[in-house]
Amino acid sequence: MKIPKILIIGGSGAGKSAVADLIANKLGVSGISNTSDVLIEDFSNSQNTPADEIIANKNDYREQLLKFGISKQKEDPSYPVKECLSRSPIVTGIRTRQNFEASKHLFDIIVWISRPGHNDLNELSASDADEVINNDDNLDYLEYLIEILPIFFKLKSQNFDWRFAYNETSHNVEATCRIANLDIKIVLGSHSKHLVFIDDVLLSDNGLDLQILKDHLGDDMIDFEQVVDDMKRLLADIAK
Repeated sequence: MKIPKILIIGGSGAGKSAVADLIANKLGVSGISNTSDVLIEDFSNSQNTPADEIIANKNDYREQLLKFGISKQKEDPSYPVKECLSRSPIVTGIRTRQNFEASKHLFDIIVWISRPGHNDLNELSASDADEVINNDDNLDYLEYLIEILPIFFKLKSQNFDWRFAYNETSHNVEATCRIANLDIKIVLGSHSKHLVFIDDVLLSDNGLDLQILKDHLGDDMIDFEQVVDDMKRLLADIAK
């Protein structure tokens, strides 16, 4: 599977780096890249000042770093994201609206990390993301969400407008979209156990289920067979 380019955003202390590391491990990526690290390196080189010294005295250098970053973004509004992506497909550290808007097209998926009491990123919010991961210290929940991320990326790569939500009752993630006037729902279970519902009727290879579905949709649903075939292929693909 092609490794997607992922932007991780969220409030201070939400656990962005920790979750990003878990995602990197799941996808087989050696590490993540942070915009602040690139900024400090570039500033260090421009000033002939060791990066370690800047990091150790970051508060003293904060204003200079800010001015340096602003000057670089006047040249390239997406700075330093392109350099980050050259190091890793998983990036953290974007905090401003301007930098976000200039850079978001470079990513396949944007993930917001939410944590109670740590959603104070003023210029960005969960509505800017494709997916929200609630970091509530429930490790099982986090591991489950990260386990299904490859499936999420496969769905996002299609032309359909998939929406994702976590069902707290079933503890599954549900992907929904509308195709050919049909409401499609895929329940993404752990360990490759996934279910497809079309207009709330379960799709399976069982002839009875398919007949119930066809009766439910009516004979005038000319796209029925094609949608069923498409969903079967999709289910087989994401179960790999």
